[in-house]
Amino acid sequence: MKLAGRADRIRVDTRPTDLRERLLGRLLLIFLAGGAFAYFPSAYLSIRSGLWVVFAVDTLGIAYAGIVVGFSRRFSYRVKVFSAMLMFYLIGVALLIYAGPFGAGSLFLFAFVFLTALFAELPVIGAANRLAIVTQIAFALSCSAGLLP
Repeated sequence: MKLAGRADRIRVDTRPTDLRERLLGRLLLIFLAGGAFAYFPSAYLSIRSGLWVVFAVDTLGIAYAGIVVGFSRRFSYRVKVFSAMLMFYLIGVALLIYAGPFGAGSLFLFAFVFLTALFAELPVIGAANRLAIVTQIAFALSCSAGLLP
């Protein structure tokens, strides 16, 4: 049995199934609930520390989750998946830049890769992993060059 030649023929089904839509809805609801729980202490510390960009990013993330969860029937499955992946990536990058390596930026980049692995095809999953790795390397190089605090 020859398995080496079969790996390139593997396709992942990306058609929206009821199970995938429910899973995405639940994940966004969990993000909204968990984010709302973490939002207030984060917003307080961001304002107190003068990190207005972190406050804005946190607020936009919670607002996004609330809009998508609240109006979930009005958005298509693909729009919800793509926008969730984009939101997690952009929040991760912003938090890496403004909160540093000890902030939650790396967690959001991990969530971006995780969502991509759950809902995308194999080539997109590989691209998401490469993008997250390049982002982390670029952040590390920028810090070591003194471009970022």
